[in-house]
Amino acid sequence: MRALVVYESMYGNTRTIAEGIGAGLGESWDTDVRSVDDPTPVNVDDYGLVVIGGPTHALSMSTSKSRAEARGVGTDLAASGAGVRDWVPRLDSYRGSIAVFDTRVGRIPWAGSASRSLRRRLSRSGHRSVMRRSFVVVSKRGPVRPADLLQARVWGSELAVHARR
Repeated sequence: MRALVVYESMYGNTRTIAEGIGAGLGESWDTDVRSVDDPTPVNVDDYGLVVIGGPTHALSMSTSKSRAEARGVGTDLAASGAGVRDWVPRLDSYRGSIAVFDTRVGRIPWAGSASRSLRRRLSRSGHRSVMRRSFVVVSKRGPVRPADLLQARVWGSELAVHARR
């Protein structure tokens, strides 16, 4: 089985979490991890599982405005500034399994999240996500704590098992 992990990252935290998820999936799946900015063409139909995630901005997915603001303060954003919202239409005809994740700073139980917004958007397109997860990071600029990276890897391993069902 093949899995694709696609992420949007502003400061590197989400990229690190995506790589951890990819490592967990990679224990039993052939796994590719890519940024939404990756210009290499990808055929999502080649994958049995697509995992997609990004940072939480203003209780939801990032917007072109929030990415522009982040770019202004020095980030690892590519010049194109593409986000998860821009990548989701690639899944229009996809019929495999989908999982979503996000990163957020701090634990605010009532707050929205990028993964919740992404899950709703995918549901409106007729997709059902098999799993959703939010990863709490210490700060926008990281670094990601080893325990959080381990949680990402464990979630990737769990996802590999769950998606096979």
